[in-house]
Amino acid sequence: MLTIVFEFLFFLFSILFALHSFFKYHIMKYTLLFLFLILSSFHPVETSVYICGPTGAKRYHYKETCRGLSSCSHEIVKTSLKQAQGLGLTICGWED
Repeated sequence: MLTIVFEFLFFLFSILFALHSFFKYHIMKYTLLFLFLILSSFHPVETSVYICGPTGAKRYHYKETCRGLSSCSHEIVKTSLKQAQGLGLTICGWED
């Protein structure tokens, strides 16, 4: 009778150990997959700014409705912050 109990306990232990190993492997695998998907989905966001006309602008604006653009008599052009700074433009005084 005692051997049957030990055999049964050994059987349960081996099943629990197998399940633990199985889930431990899959949880780690899916956690790594999840982290990879999350981290690979991020990319740097390029900030857009607005300038008055394609040429002659001196300032850039974060909002198209900025007070500094109200007197613009040219087309308001959307561009990247990098490109605006590369042209030597500085931030509008109203948005400081």
